[in-house]
Amino acid sequence: MRAGWFLGGAALAAFAAYTAAAQARGRWWDPAVLRRGPGQQPRIALTFDDGPHPALTPATLDILRNSRCPAAFFCIGERVKAHPDLVRRARDEGHLVGNHTLSHRHAWLLSPGATQREVAGGAEALAAALGQHAQWMRPPWGAFNAATYGAARSVRQRIALWSVAAPDWAPDARAGNILASVLAAAHPGAIVDLHDGGRNAAASAEMVAALPALIAGLRARGYELVRLDQMDQQGVARF
Repeated sequence: MRAGWFLGGAALAAFAAYTAAAQARGRWWDPAVLRRGPGQQPRIALTFDDGPHPALTPATLDILRNSRCPAAFFCIGERVKAHPDLVRRARDEGHLVGNHTLSHRHAWLLSPGATQREVAGGAEALAAALGQHAQWMRPPWGAFNAATYGAARSVRQRIALWSVAAPDWAPDARAGNILASVLAAAHPGAIVDLHDGGRNAAASAEMVAALPALIAGLRARGYELVRLDQMDQQGVARF
């Protein structure tokens, strides 16, 4: 009986170390993870997750082009394979393109081997589409396990999170709420997490509807909109 309790406790502690402890490290104090830029500079970086989407990504790119606004797109490998032309368009129009893993699985549900396959698979899909190596990755949901760091290093990618999350994934997402939420949370050095694809396409469509006013509103507040890599104080990690 005691042995069973001991083994169960040991297993729970190991799982917590693999998941929750790794999550805390990545989300709050690991200096290798980019969460925001310099707080003294009135700069903001817009980032988009979960694409490319055949309708929403082109609409997003059109708005960014017309607004002369750079951004970063963290793309899911399986969707990159389906729409490589959209990834190339994003790159060719001056945006940063990064890895959002192969199939967007939550890190807490992945073994070390599966984590490596997800991160490497996303990196490989981008390299095949772009003909070049992507230097950044973002874990789905911003979730880490203890293997996430090594997987990112193995494909020579730096991890980027965010400091402002738009509510553009919720079932009740509306353009006005997305706009108000991001403008209220904006701060110098903010990295804003938006979605140009994903499971809730209707919510992402509301983001697209809000985007022109969001860009204009941030600029009216004195913010310069820059690419994610311009927010990085350390420079891309060397391996």
